[in-house]
Amino acid sequence: MTFFVFGNSVYNKDSSTLKVLPYLKKEFSNIKFVLCDPTESWNRKEKNPIILDTILGISDVAFFESLDKFFMRGKNITCHDYDLLMDLSLQKKLKKIESVRMIGLPVDFNLKTHVPQLANIISKIKPN
Repeated sequence: MTFFVFGNSVYNKDSSTLKVLPYLKKEFSNIKFVLCDPTESWNRKEKNPIILDTILGISDVAFFESLDKFFMRGKNITCHDYDLLMDLSLQKKLKKIESVRMIGLPVDFNLKTHVPQLANIISKIKPN
């Protein structure tokens, strides 16, 4: 199973995923975590990608089982998320991907508070 991880080390509000990535690689060695840049071409061979990204406007780790559920909950998104979401929506419309699952981390990600939530969500995800 592969998780596509988006984040920006330069912009602190978009770096939650990068802060937790070393822990995830150690704790979930059976999962491949691929660091991606939404402004560049990222591997779209996966028909049902699982994405890990920082989401503005949430206070806890959140799991979205589809793009539709994400759009319903996520009204305050950054330009970074807008680019990624629009790209994913287009890929789905063109039938390049079948589904998307997304784990969202809050901007104020706290290792002590949020890592258990994240680990619980990841442990429950089954490959498609």
